[in-house]
Amino acid sequence: MQITPPGRLQGLFLSGDEWITGQRAKAHLIREVLDVTMAHCDVIMQTGPSEFDSIGLPELALPIGFRAVGANPTVPVGTIVGGRLYEEDVLLELAAAYQAVTSWHTERPADPPAAAAADAANAARTMSPAEKPKARPTVLVLSPEEALAQSN
Repeated sequence: MQITPPGRLQGLFLSGDEWITGQRAKAHLIREVLDVTMAHCDVIMQTGPSEFDSIGLPELALPIGFRAVGANPTVPVGTIVGGRLYEEDVLLELAAAYQAVTSWHTERPADPPAAAAADAANAARTMSPAEKPKARPTVLVLSPEEALAQSN
């Protein structure tokens, strides 16, 4: 039995007229984005979701640095670059040029702070026997015959 992803399941409940109306609306939205939004640029840089993905225009994600979040000083941050229909090559050229002059694509986030790891290790060592997690019981796998013999 094959399970249909939730997004595709919604399409099963559309009539032919609704599907055609949706395709026309998608074509209109693509035209709006290309004619209005991208009339004076080659690509659009964004830091959050946009309609590019939902209408089928190409997108490419790039790392652009790190920022501090809570106790973790280095959480990766990225951007999404969107382009015109069938112009994926422009996005790839932009990514190659960006990565040639930056090193964000080679850097990795720092490990969690050593102090927090040391505190957790010390807390585990100083737990009383009642606080320590108990070992899991052993699970026996028995054949039906062995189970019947043990139940008698």
